[in-house]
Amino acid sequence: YADGSWKNWTWKGLLTQMGESTRHNLTVSGGTKDFKYNVATSYLSTKGIVINDKYTRVTNRVNLQAKITDWLNMTSSNMLTWKDKSGAKPSFVDVFNKSPLMRPFNPDGSINIMPDADNEKRFNPIESLLYDDYNVGYSLTSNISFVATLAKGLTYTLNADVQYSNTDDNQYQGLNTGAKKSVNGWASIDNTMKYSYAIENIVNYQREFGKHHLFLTGLYSFESETQRERLQEGQNFPNDLLSYWGMPSAGLVTNTFKNWQTALISQMLRINYSYDSRYLLTATARRDGYSGFGA
Repeated sequence: YADGSWKNWTWKGLLTQMGESTRHNLTVSGGTKDFKYNVATSYLSTKGIVINDKYTRVTNRVNLQAKITDWLNMTSSNMLTWKDKSGAKPSFVDVFNKSPLMRPFNPDGSINIMPDADNEKRFNPIESLLYDDYNVGYSLTSNISFVATLAKGLTYTLNADVQYSNTDDNQYQGLNTGAKKSVNGWASIDNTMKYSYAIENIVNYQREFGKHHLFLTGLYSFESETQRERLQEGQNFPNDLLSYWGMPSAGLVTNTFKNWQTALISQMLRINYSYDSRYLLTATARRDGYSGFGA
């Protein structure tokens, strides 16, 4: 705004912009009688109607289906996603308590962080343009399934699922902002990792004897989930040159570490019986062991 283009302004006008969205999709598929594949890539870029409201996402998918032998089949679905939602959003609360007589910019075009000289707690809503906000993460989801026909009416299924995500959320509000000027700048570096996997073993058996129909299902499964977070906050910076990367030079630094881990193991047996398609009986027994249960 150094060119003075802001002079015909309103607070609402300074915080809003023309939004736009772009999406691109590319898909490739093919295969043979016994093997099929589908590969897809998607790109999404969105600019919202509020300043600093940006979002970018890239998604890659790979789906496979194969007949390995006459008695063994495999399917697999995999997805890798990268997301970027960096950018500090302005506060619209401050828009409605600002007088139009206040000046959003200094004569040199820089942002006026103290537009209300009588109340230093009323910040300039567009000062979020001065914040350094980095929020980028990626996630991976992968599952694979094998189905084996062991005998007439007897099948065994193995399902395996893995999920992993990692997100970096880094922020810096410096000495040149009204929000953190009183503490000589503030920074936060936050990394969160989530990881989980599950394995299912399923045996199905069905048989007909005249008017009798029997369907048995046995299950043995295991699930585990882990989440770790490393958070570092600092304040009292000598300058704004290094943003949150200047954390080692902060006068006060606090560290927080969090770790969650859970595990679940399950067994299940279900019996479905019918006679002459008129009389039905279902019985189920299940046992679960969970790390969150008490002794």
